[in-house]
Formats: sequence, C-alpha cells, structure tokens
Amino acid sequence: MRRFLNLWAIDWNSSDIQNDLILLGVEGDQLFFDNILYEFREELGQANRLIGNFYKAILQQSAAERSYATKFDNFYGDVTQQGIILDKYYAMMLFIGIWPVDDYDQNIYSYRSFHESSFGNNLFYSDMQDVTSSMIGGQYDVYPWFVPTAVLLFSQDTHDVMFGDKAKQKWIEMRRYDRAADMVEVFGFDPRDQALAVDNPYQTFQDAKGDTWIYYYMADRNVHLVASKNWNPTAFKILWDQNESINVNKVSYLDDYTIKYYLDFYEYFN
Repeated sequence: MRRFLNLWAIDWNSSDIQNDLILLGVEGDQLFFDNILYEFREELGQANRLIGNFYKAILQQSAAERSYATKFDNFYGDVTQQGIILDKYYAMMLFIGIWPVDDYDQNIYSYRSFHESSFGNNLFYSDMQDVTSSMIGGQYDVYPWFVPTAVLLFSQDTHDVMFGDKAKQKWIEMRRYDRAADMVEVFGFDPRDQALAVDNPYQTFQDAKGDTWIYYYMADRNVHLVASKNWNPTAFKILWDQNESINVNKVSYLDDYTIKYYLDFYEYFN
C-alpha cells in the first residue's frame, strides 16, 4: 500500500503532471491544467488518507476484539487464535518509518514517510498528524516493548537527513536542565514559581510570549524537564499525564519510565 504514497510523491506530483501531459500531447490553458492538478491531488490525498487510517485502525483494535497475543489451548497447547501483534508491528513500522522509494525509475532513489509532508493536501496532512500522535502516544493494546519501539523509530527517522519536516523532531523533545539556574536563565524567570503553585496540579506555566509549557522534576536523575504545548505536543501530553497521576489522581506508586525513554531517545539522535 505504500506504493500509493510513492506514486504521489514521485510519478504524479504537482510539479511534474503538467509537463508530462504536455509531452503526451495534451493541450489546454493554465486553468485546464490547474483543474487536473487539483483532481490528482484530491484523489491521491484521499487514497493515502485511507491507507494511513487503515494502519491506525489495525493498531487501535482492542484486545477484546482481537487479541494481540496468540492464544493456546490450556490442555493440548494447540493454537486457538492467532495473535495480531505482527500486524500491529508492521502497520506501525510502515507508517512511522521513512522508507526508500526504489520501485519506480531506477534513476530516482528517494525516501518518503507518510507524516513528513502535506503534498498540497491539508486533509491528508491533518489525518497523518493524528495517526502519528496516536502511534507514538501509545494508547492501544500491545506488549510493553511496543510503544518504546515506536518512539525509538520515530526519533531515529525524524532525525534522518532525508526526512523533510524537521519540526517533527520536536514532538517528543523534553528540554532537560541539570541546574535550575540554567532553566531560570533561559526563561528569564523561575518557572517553578508558577508550575509548583498549590492550585496548579498539572504544573504548567506561561513564558514571556504567552506560550504554555509544562514542568516535571525527575528526582532520581536530579534534572528539570519542560515541554512546550505548541512545539512538543507529544512530550507535553506525557508530562501532563504524569503530573495528573501524581497530583490529581494521587497514585501511590508511579514510575517515570515512559518519560525516560522519550527523553533518552530524543537526546541520543539529536
């Protein structure tokens, strides 16, 4: 199914269609060609929206509907239901990863990912951002190793030189400050004055420009973490959920393993 994306990006992209049609002898004014470009863009955008949301549907299928784990007969050990963890794994890999385009013109060797560009179709881009957020956010039924793998792949491939949308790297970024004084120097004030207020359980604060940030102190590493709601949406949500569990839901025991692998994967590839 990825070939639909390759077809759009390489063969039928907006910059080449008009020239290809003219070489084939098609005649018309600019309005005629603009209408054709629009139709190609809309049709290919819809086709790739379906593919991206199909990958999401596989991942979001609950264990109650179809278990990700293979089930066995308790007595004989025979397989009674095949798990779909591999379906989920390949759906995640094919969507999140940046893959080579080598199945068309052998003179063209490029790399493409579903979530790196709009290709001129805003509905397609909006859907792909939603699918990406869902896949690295981890709200689905899988084995514990699965979501860290998705975040690792996302971090690795968004830092690849062939990945087009460099702002996507920042989705999982958490700014780390080993000293509180460094954080104060960057923001021009101590964010903890706002973040640690009694009536602020989610530990958010506003910077000088009015942008919303969130704060978290990782005690076992003695580091201060902050994430922007605008620039680091996935990291912001991870810290938000952590602060909610601690300060609102009053969870007695809670590790910060998720925060650590987000932080470590980003810093490793950055």
